[in-house]
Amino acid sequence: MVWPNACVACCMTFKTYLPSATVIRNTGWMLMGLGVRFGFQFLAFVLLAHTLGAEAFGAFAGALALATLLSPFVELGGTTLIVEDVTAGVPTRRAVGNSLLLSVLALPLGLAIMGGLKFLFLPQVAWDLVLALGLAEFVGGRLFWLACSAHVANEMVWRNAVLEVVWGGLRLLLVGWLAWSKGDVFLWGWLFLGQSLGMGLLAMGWVMRTWGLLTADFQEIRERVAPGWNFAVGQAAQGAYTDLDKAMLARLSTLEATGIYAAAFRFIPLVYLPLNALINAIYPQFFKAGQQDYRAVRTLAIQIVRLMGAYGILATGVLWVVAPYLPLFFGESFRESVATLRLLAFIPLLQGLYTPFALALTGSGRQTLRTRGQLATLGVNIALNLALIPLWGWAGAAWATLVSQMILLLALSIPVLKNEG
Repeated sequence: MVWPNACVACCMTFKTYLPSATVIRNTGWMLMGLGVRFGFQFLAFVLLAHTLGAEAFGAFAGALALATLLSPFVELGGTTLIVEDVTAGVPTRRAVGNSLLLSVLALPLGLAIMGGLKFLFLPQVAWDLVLALGLAEFVGGRLFWLACSAHVANEMVWRNAVLEVVWGGLRLLLVGWLAWSKGDVFLWGWLFLGQSLGMGLLAMGWVMRTWGLLTADFQEIRERVAPGWNFAVGQAAQGAYTDLDKAMLARLSTLEATGIYAAAFRFIPLVYLPLNALINAIYPQFFKAGQQDYRAVRTLAIQIVRLMGAYGILATGVLWVVAPYLPLFFGESFRESVATLRLLAFIPLLQGLYTPFALALTGSGRQTLRTRGQLATLGVNIALNLALIPLWGWAGAAWATLVSQMILLLALSIPVLKNEG
């Protein structure tokens, strides 16, 4: 077993601040769950791309990117606040209930904003596809991730591993049925919605079976609005670096270019998988370190960034090697994805370098600094996309993303490294 041994070596690097046995176990569970899910999703993604073709896949990718971009304003920091509250001693069912009720209250506004942005970014994409993906992200996705945050907060990450496997397997079955029935992108949008709602209800039902029916405190909900908005702005800004470009490509270039770009981008979370598992396992520890003093969380971030940076270099090399094989997976209509992936190959390295600093700012109560850096970077990202996409299409979007990620690294690392607390 290679990965459990790797997890042991990784976690020993920062054993001073982490309960190593717990982190090793949780990292292993998440790595297994995410690995199986991404394996299923990769097969589903290849089959979906072949079934829809570059243009229809671009319409789906553009609409999903818009929904994903707006989802933090429906969630309002719920996933982070659940971990923070439970770590501080708030009962799990109340922490989840507060976040869920706040999301329900924000849902109508989220759908209204998505409807308005649809005219701006996706005028050529059908309304029913945009609505289906919006409901999938705003309702099903929020139920699922709020439930997963309850598991993370209670260091029961193995549950999320189980949910990830079920999610991936179901996605592959649905795409297989779509291909067999020769369905189109509109049918896929509603199948996508059905899966998201089903998995969200399943995950939330598991939470309530463990901790009881959810409760809510309206005073605590009112107190959540300001920090929740702060988290939402930061999360939306961070998501915009990797989602806004797809929506802008659909508007400023072509749906085919959007599909080519989205196909290449799909490999980024795949190689980031081990680090994603590690982040899920150690996230509560940043809040615990932050309760000690700032230097504890700062030291934790510095130790982790060495590990994540080393892996990022390896991941970049792997993407360069596999890039020429993309047309074999997706078909000849995606041939330009080869050059796209090689340009995007540096993203896992940059993400691995800035993520520990972002977690350090959040865990030490300095979320405002994180949000400011993310907003400033978002402004640069939008300006670059507007300038470069009309000139170079997907290449312009890729360069805008890379430059934005470099700026984000500076914006997040400098406050952590210079501040002695």
